[in-house]
Amino acid sequence: MIIYLILFALVFILGFLSREMDSSRGNYFRFLLLCLIALFPALRYNVGQDYDAYETIFKDLAAGQQSSIYAEPGYIFLNQLVIKLGGSFFHVIFFMAIASIFFAGKAIQYFCDEKYHYLAYAVLMSSTFYLIYVFSGIRQGFCIAIFLYALKWVSERKLIPFLLCIGFGALFHATILSMLPVFILSYFRMPFWIILIGVIGGFILASTGLPAKLFLQFTGSLTN
Repeated sequence: MIIYLILFALVFILGFLSREMDSSRGNYFRFLLLCLIALFPALRYNVGQDYDAYETIFKDLAAGQQSSIYAEPGYIFLNQLVIKLGGSFFHVIFFMAIASIFFAGKAIQYFCDEKYHYLAYAVLMSSTFYLIYVFSGIRQGFCIAIFLYALKWVSERKLIPFLLCIGFGALFHATILSMLPVFILSYFRMPFWIILIGVIGGFILASTGLPAKLFLQFTGSLTN
């Protein structure tokens, strides 16, 4: 806990300094803090519910066997590439963490005013995206980050780059395909009261457990 608080303080300070400096120096500090955010989950050992499963995939492939646990081809290819280059499981989770934070950082830089970046990075470190999916759900975390970045193309109404982002993410976790309708929904303007009712209704419906069951069935049909 103390280590996390120290890192959180460093990220906040570096982010704040990047705001106060000129553009070139600010970019240097932003790069450094993104590296710190990504290095933290990569250095952990046996942390996260899915850690053992991902380590098993790596060990199976390193032994020249097919993975006993299902994973999409992009993630399998990454493991095989790391093994071929003589790397370890650390290099796999480090690459995934770096890639996840990189795309999440690009989304922050696009959507957030530069003077508030330091706050956005602090929020990023406190989010379930970081604390659960970057640490544990390695593939899911990467796909969440890809989707956050893909929203750039939604806002610019560019379908092909959006589809390319979603397609690339699907190589690591097929559930990102469920985000495809977002591009179509972005063309509809909805009054605030409809959004509010939708959010409240969503919380009430979620408490019944039905959405979770439907989502598990949907994801199970995609990923076995």
